[in-house]
Amino acid sequence: MEELDRPVNIKIFITKSCGWCPPLMLKIFSFAMVSDYITATAIDCYAFSDLAVEYTVSTVPKVVINDRVEFVGYKEENEILGHIFGAAS
Repeated sequence: MEELDRPVNIKIFITKSCGWCPPLMLKIFSFAMVSDYITATAIDCYAFSDLAVEYTVSTVPKVVINDRVEFVGYKEENEILGHIFGAAS
């Protein structure tokens, strides 16, 4: 995380019934806790359906980084970091 020198905004679209959402949220929130450049927000698709439609969420978890890079599903730390650095460049 020390190489990151630009702001990164991460949106995690979730539902309460998704078994993969909590572990992915924990991973992404842990990145945000150790970096001053990363902010992360979890968005419940049912409570904020307008945002889910705006970001074309069809399955969860869906992650949107800096409104540029998106991925769906549970990922390991290294893959998430690759997406974060890709969105920051």
